[in-house]
Amino acid sequence: MDNVGLNRVEDKVKVFSAGVWLREGELDLSCEGTRSGLYTVSFETVRIRIEPLDKVLRRVSIEYEAVVKMDCEGCEYSILRTPCNVLRTVAQYIIEIHGASKPLIDCMKCCGFRAEIVKELAKELVPVEVWLFTRRDASVQR
Repeated sequence: MDNVGLNRVEDKVKVFSAGVWLREGELDLSCEGTRSGLYTVSFETVRIRIEPLDKVLRRVSIEYEAVVKMDCEGCEYSILRTPCNVLRTVAQYIIEIHGASKPLIDCMKCCGFRAEIVKELAKELVPVEVWLFTRRDASVQR
């Protein structure tokens, strides 16, 4: 929330106190340095409230060409359970994908988005890539 104020974008950014996941409820996550997110085996964890992506997108009143940025250590796979008509309420998604990107790329293309790789961050055991998905009828440019 501090970044929103520091960047003076309070009128453009909506902040929610919940994580995005495949279901509604609570989830224990690690908050240890760079190994945050799904790595909960041997690290100190924090319990957070979680909601499915479709619930979050339906709650937001989108009146302009909105962009969703997802850098969420695994929650990007919640897209696979989100109906196309809900995904299409957003013009662009910038998604850091941890692991297999093909299922998400295929899903977004089937829902009417163009897919473009922006950056490859890691190639190790779990690949990490940043992808830009733009709704085919959106006026938003890269």
